[in-house]
Amino acid sequence: MEGEPGEQRRWVPATGVVNARDLGGLPIVGGGSTSFGQLFRSARLSELDAAGRTAIEALDLVEIIDLRRNDERAAHPGPYSTAHLGLVGQPSLFDADVASLRTRADGERWLLDDYLGMLTTGAGQVGAIVRRIAHAGGPVLFHCTGGKDRTGIVAAIVLSAVGVQREVVLDDFELTNRRRGPEHLPDVVAAFVEHGIGREAAVALLRASRPLMATALEVVDEQHGSLGRYLTEACGL
Repeated sequence: MEGEPGEQRRWVPATGVVNARDLGGLPIVGGGSTSFGQLFRSARLSELDAAGRTAIEALDLVEIIDLRRNDERAAHPGPYSTAHLGLVGQPSLFDADVASLRTRADGERWLLDDYLGMLTTGAGQVGAIVRRIAHAGGPVLFHCTGGKDRTGIVAAIVLSAVGVQREVVLDDFELTNRRRGPEHLPDVVAAFVEHGIGREAAVALLRASRPLMATALEVVDEQHGSLGRYLTEACGL
């Protein structure tokens, strides 16, 4: 999507959070596109500098939804008040059995289990998040720590719910790699390795993998028949 018409408009130039972007301008099945200036996704906001804060505040947000765990919020508090709706697929990566995280396949398996956990056991919370966005009455930004996995799941569900084409939903997920892929995060890769995670697994864990998100959404399709039924049957909407 880099360089495509309208793609540059989607990036929010907020220094301190490199992958903040607008979910507007995405084509909807049957015609039309999502509106600009209404829904934004990002990584955590705790590293914003003064210029970054100015850029975020220019969005005129009515709400910021924080998807992180309590310990993440305590370690890296953001500069704004937020609605805390933590989304958990499985326990923290740092509580995982690192002996099982050696190869790329190991990292991808962990991520897929995390996505499926969010979509299944976390479905009630997904519903609460979607409801909060729908009823906000103005522009909303949602974020987790890296703006990839939890944020990616919420973005995929919301975009799908309003009729964005599946391939475009996956394009948006994969776009994080442009500015916050593993090659941009050598310190995080090193921290994972120091914790005992294999380097190949660490790189896989930090990449926005299109096939993994596609598989997770396909499981929703298979289990519920449609996203609408998932939202009503599993998410309580």
